[in-house]
Amino acid sequence: MGLPTCLVRRHHHISALSALGVASENPSFPAVVSCPLCQQNTLHLFDDIITDGIWLHCNACAAHGDIITFGAALWNTSLPTTLKKFADLGLISSSEKDNLAGDYERALAKQQAIESFWFDAESQIWNHSDDIIACRLRELGVYHEINASGLVGVAHKDQVAKLCAAIGRPKPKKLREGGATLVLPFYDLPGRITGVLLVQYDEEFKSKSVFMPTTSYKRQRPEAGYFLLQSALACAPAVLKGAQFIVDDPFWALGAQCAQLKRGLGLLPIMASYSSVEANSYGSSWQAFPPISRLFHGNTVTPELVSRAALAKGYACVTHLTNKTTSPSPVMAQLADIHKHAETWQTSLQKTLGSMSEIAAHSFASRLLVPHEKLNQFFKKDAKFSPGFISRVLTAVTVAPAAPTKAHRRWIVVEKESGWWNHIGHHVCSARIIIEKIVQSDNGDKHYIGKIYTGDDVIEFSDSAAIIENMGLLAYAAATAAPHGKLIVFDRAWNRRSHLLAIQLHQPELVVVSSSIGWDERGAAFRFADYAIDTMGCVVPAPAGIAKKNRAVFPLPTQVAPPGIRQFLTPSYENAFVWNVFAAIATNLIAPILRKDNIATGIVGANFETAAKIGNALSCRHMCLSIVQKNHVSKQLGEYTSSLDWPVFASSAFDDATFNSSVTKCHNRALFARLTPLCSTIAPGYNWQVITGTAPTETTDFSVLQHVLPAYIQRTLRHRMRAMATNAPLSQAVLSDIHEWLTQTYGASFQLSCALNQLVTPADAHVALMESVNNALQSEKLAIIPRPRRKDQPQNYILRRKDNWWLSKRAIDRYFYTEKTTAPNWLIIVDLFTAAGVFSGEEVVHGAPGLLVNTNWCDRFWVDTNHSLARETG
Repeated sequence: MGLPTCLVRRHHHISALSALGVASENPSFPAVVSCPLCQQNTLHLFDDIITDGIWLHCNACAAHGDIITFGAALWNTSLPTTLKKFADLGLISSSEKDNLAGDYERALAKQQAIESFWFDAESQIWNHSDDIIACRLRELGVYHEINASGLVGVAHKDQVAKLCAAIGRPKPKKLREGGATLVLPFYDLPGRITGVLLVQYDEEFKSKSVFMPTTSYKRQRPEAGYFLLQSALACAPAVLKGAQFIVDDPFWALGAQCAQLKRGLGLLPIMASYSSVEANSYGSSWQAFPPISRLFHGNTVTPELVSRAALAKGYACVTHLTNKTTSPSPVMAQLADIHKHAETWQTSLQKTLGSMSEIAAHSFASRLLVPHEKLNQFFKKDAKFSPGFISRVLTAVTVAPAAPTKAHRRWIVVEKESGWWNHIGHHVCSARIIIEKIVQSDNGDKHYIGKIYTGDDVIEFSDSAAIIENMGLLAYAAATAAPHGKLIVFDRAWNRRSHLLAIQLHQPELVVVSSSIGWDERGAAFRFADYAIDTMGCVVPAPAGIAKKNRAVFPLPTQVAPPGIRQFLTPSYENAFVWNVFAAIATNLIAPILRKDNIATGIVGANFETAAKIGNALSCRHMCLSIVQKNHVSKQLGEYTSSLDWPVFASSAFDDATFNSSVTKCHNRALFARLTPLCSTIAPGYNWQVITGTAPTETTDFSVLQHVLPAYIQRTLRHRMRAMATNAPLSQAVLSDIHEWLTQTYGASFQLSCALNQLVTPADAHVALMESVNNALQSEKLAIIPRPRRKDQPQNYILRRKDNWWLSKRAIDRYFYTEKTTAPNWLIIVDLFTAAGVFSGEEVVHGAPGLLVNTNWCDRFWVDTNHSLARETG
């Protein structure tokens, strides 16, 4: 099924645009007018010949849609409300609205699904873990600095599967199960996606691609659309003689555009068509655009190339394109070559058919999609072919109508008081079954709620859709009515599809709910397993019928926790550690509400087991990795944490040093990792926070904290997150807010200053580094001397001078490398030194780079100048 016919008929188009506040001086299209949403003169109006309507697209605010969907966005109303409003204005026939609104809503849902898929893919182009795609993008010239994220995207297999389910297409079999997928969007009009090209690469950079069309038009195969169609709206440079170039290689077009963007210039009028077995770009949508010289390029003359040129009133060109698109000069030279070899479709077709036998010419011509009148005029000019050839060709190119999309009449149900009947009077079921509501979760779970009418009795039912569909709605109704003493007789041939027939008879209310835990952006509520807390702090029960999570099972929030909380409300080092871990977990749960990134937390091995018990009391999982190769740890951590919506604790089954290489990649995860003492000193430099201090004994019971977390989340939402509106790091703000709340509630709390000293944030990365340097000096891994040694002596030293310390970056890096730990993040360290006012510059000593840091500040960490290592050696 393709795009539905526009419900606003052609004679009402101008009136409908006026109702939207879109004033066009000229009633002919295409036109450019002022956008009522952004007030910019960038709203393009196209005469949509596919749906017999108007298509609107704004270059400034990216708003797009037909008259109805654009009106829904402008008036901020739902689709049924918008249809009713147009019907009240007399712009839509009431009968057509009632008959065609369902088809229109289903087509719109598919369009929204592909747009949502493309939005996610576009945002992930710089945020994925596939190195092969990253190399391929760099090869094509797609760099972050040229802001080319709007041209291609990257999607994962679960997103592709979700799209296939939404648009009702099978999952592509050609794609590999693992790895990300490169996504290229194709449009038939600006802003209207008609399909996506999915490309995957193996380890040898061999590609596998498949095209997924989202729409299909009734009298022909789906039109694939055009890649980079947005460049058709830009004014073509004069040097290109105002022409538009449509090539058959989308990657060549992408490389050419990126080469142009790299120079800081606009997009060239280069697009790419798609002509493969799944779909073809026939060019019929070009009739909505203003006339211009359009040059359709191909490596060989094909019926598709000729058809596109004929339908778009353009030219065909056959030449070879090289892959040298990294600089603009070869691109312009190849465009000039295309312009030079361009010819009319009639000339190209005449040369092609003239070099073929009559059998081959008939086979070639039968694949053309050129209108009959144009083909008839073409063949009359050339009398080379035998009599009857023209009629045979015109008969072969006749486009057959598509198969009917309606269900066979055998499955039509007529509802009566006595039950269900078919159209020829056969009794299908002795009861009337109505599905009133469908509750659907974002994880795919569905729940049917409805009623069974048997005579004068009404039996309500509410059950999982999987159970009802497996049994069949008629069999389920009979089993439900049996305990009530009611007998339902039905025809089993109708049982399997009976739930579909019930939905068609009475359109049920569709309620979409979230089954995830944590912050739900769409529902504006914080969800636990069996209830949620909205933004007003009110408790909302979980929706019926949705499978509950086996995690995040918390008691309802109460103002005061059980008496066991008192053991954690005394000023001690152990309680400061407990509330630091509690605040870190709460910070990662609150961060999505504030639309901030999560922050990973490092805990030294001696305290990690106790911290994991605190996390277990707060429904945090403990993942113990058994991976030996360290280069696989970051990938597994990233995949595991990205699929979870609750913080997780992670440790290694063999060695804590396994996570040393992960601190540079997993900083924005809701992750608690067990780190080595040395790694914990450099982790803040990579945007980690580290909890130090003394942990309570292993026998401590932390279950009472389950009563504290929901109450704190409720209080935070009720107070509109006011306590987080500070310049301090989020973790410190949460810790201070918890201390204030506990003091107000219980009249006692932990020692805040002690807890803040135990928390090392990214703002303290330079202090943590200096403490690590001090440990290296004490353990004689580094030496501190007043002046440099000779070049031929070891250089694992730092210099202490009168005004500045010289910190050798090479010696400090070597110290961390020998301990099998990642080197410090010197860019962040220099910024922190500068912000603290202790940075004096950089200096190279014997070829070794180093930083000059104020002596008085450094002496806070190392004041034992009489130490044996302080003497000058050599």
